[in-house]
Amino acid sequence: MPDLPTLTVSDEQMALLVSSFPGDTIEEKAGAYLAWLTNELIAYVFKVQRAAIRNQVKELQDQLEAELAAKLPPPVVWPPA
Repeated sequence: MPDLPTLTVSDEQMALLVSSFPGDTIEEKAGAYLAWLTNELIAYVFKVQRAAIRNQVKELQDQLEAELAAKLPPPVVWPPA
């Protein structure tokens, strides 16, 4: 399985990042970070794929509605002039 790119940070940035996650040990904090990162990636992919699915559904709906409209007679003006 391919790896995702790594993030290079300074010592100061690392300290800030580490302090932002729960846990008493660096291992617990690393686990919390990994869980957060995994969940954020999953949520992002879901959001992007959901948008693509909704776009496909909308295109199909538009196509089917156009096909239905082409099968029907034109509307009648009512009331007559």
